[in-house]
Amino acid sequence: MPVLSTTYLHDAVHDLLGKATPLAHDVADRLARTPRPVLALAAAAALVSLPVAHAVTSFLVRVARAKSTARRKLYIVSRDGKTRRAVPGLADAGFAERYLTGHMPAILAALSIVAYQERQLGKLGPIHSLRDLGGSPGVVVADPRALYYLCTTRAYATVKPPELADPLAFVTGRQGLLVLEGDAHKAHRKIVNPVFNLKTMKQLLPVMDAAFDELEALLDAAVASGTPVEFQDLATGVTLNVIGRAALATDFDALRPGQPSPLTTAYAVVMRVFEINAWNFFRDAFPLLNKLPVPRNRELRAARKLVATSVDAILRTTQADLAAGRDVNGGVPSLVATLMDAVAQGGDGGKLTMRELRDELLTFLAAGHETSANLFGMLVYYLAKHPDVQAKLAAEVDAPGVDSTYLGDVVNEALRLHSPAYATTRLATEDLQVPLSSGETLSLPAGLVIYYPIQAIHTDPQLWGPDAHAFRPERWSDEVHHATTPTEPLPAGKTRLIPPYGFMPFLGGARACIGRAFAIMELKQFTARLVARYAIRLADDEYVPRVEFTVTAKAVEIPLVFAVRK
Repeated sequence: MPVLSTTYLHDAVHDLLGKATPLAHDVADRLARTPRPVLALAAAAALVSLPVAHAVTSFLVRVARAKSTARRKLYIVSRDGKTRRAVPGLADAGFAERYLTGHMPAILAALSIVAYQERQLGKLGPIHSLRDLGGSPGVVVADPRALYYLCTTRAYATVKPPELADPLAFVTGRQGLLVLEGDAHKAHRKIVNPVFNLKTMKQLLPVMDAAFDELEALLDAAVASGTPVEFQDLATGVTLNVIGRAALATDFDALRPGQPSPLTTAYAVVMRVFEINAWNFFRDAFPLLNKLPVPRNRELRAARKLVATSVDAILRTTQADLAAGRDVNGGVPSLVATLMDAVAQGGDGGKLTMRELRDELLTFLAAGHETSANLFGMLVYYLAKHPDVQAKLAAEVDAPGVDSTYLGDVVNEALRLHSPAYATTRLATEDLQVPLSSGETLSLPAGLVIYYPIQAIHTDPQLWGPDAHAFRPERWSDEVHHATTPTEPLPAGKTRLIPPYGFMPFLGGARACIGRAFAIMELKQFTARLVARYAIRLADDEYVPRVEFTVTAKAVEIPLVFAVRK
């Protein structure tokens, strides 16, 4: 058996400890210089095992606490308040579901997480249990009245759980609207909200048109060559260019074939934290893995630093231009200039620090690009799949002076069938008595995770009828009325009342997407121009895109064929 050299042990100690922190580096040097190197390596391994053991123990304690709380405080109370019943699905879980895997194997075995949510919603109803790893219990809420209470009436009684907040914070920082909670969220929303008014949004239309011109040039080249186009990549590129110029006054140049800019490449690396893979799965459960000196972590940190540094530079340039009275971004409107000007004026909301401004801009970038790109790709797929809808829309948007209500119906139907924000998760911070549509009350204890299955709600036959999975834009004009309050009556001429949270692609209440108007305007502008110029068909008539569900729902590939309309 070969003798381990002191040099080898020194390197091993450094691999275990030396790259984690300056203190660990010092410990590694001291251990490596000990006259008993084998004991030094053993001591180093023991030191490394301590935080691992702490992470595992913390996880087990958290699971045990959630189970205990659910047993004592999670139940449904009858209308008269005299009897209690268990939340469906909580008591009938098997041994593995209760103590080991939770419902994860069933979710992975399903066609998708949305397919699993749809099945459970149909089987167990709008309130039911879902168990995470270790059997940690949570509750799925799809009941419209409960959703209104949790998202509108008591919006700040829940927060994002760490496993969702931490990856978001890595991308956007902790001082942006996506991650902030409570009073800090209220203050930021008050400052940022006026930036997304209609006047500002309309000023950004030329930015959107310029980005679409670049997309049109690529599509025209594909038409000339007769080759199919992978459209999801183009949708990602054009929306990234829009948000870069509109929000950050910078050019990602994301539609340049084969030559992405360094900022585009870095941003793509940063977004890997949301990919579904074993590393991300265990990293969320055990955050210590984020600190390991492995290539994946180093690449992520370097990319995150490049993106943050670039945004900092944009802020400094914009601040200097505004102070000197110079045109920002060559006179082209941008949200960064509007926001900085609003903050400088003080206004009703007050001021933001430079770090808070940076995190808000990173939030605009993440929320304003990824969701719009994913929806635009699938919307165009639906048009290619349904040539009758495409022809009707093309005739309407091509008619001069016509305000196309059908375009709005098409966008709404695409949002219903493919909500990029397909689900979200919250954590109760206090004990809540949640009213249900049945007249019963859900007793929801503090510390329990709440799941909102947004996409499954949008395709629930109980709400949308037997053709809930069909792409039929006419339903919005012919039969559906989407209420804004729980007591709103069904107006004359409509046959189906959808409650406020029966359609929630942008969530709602205090946590509603602040960029909703921007996203809708961009989608309408792009879709109208696209169908006015091109006839679109599937490269394969039987093709159905495979959708990946990470933090958003995104089609992996959408091959389409374009032809210029006569």
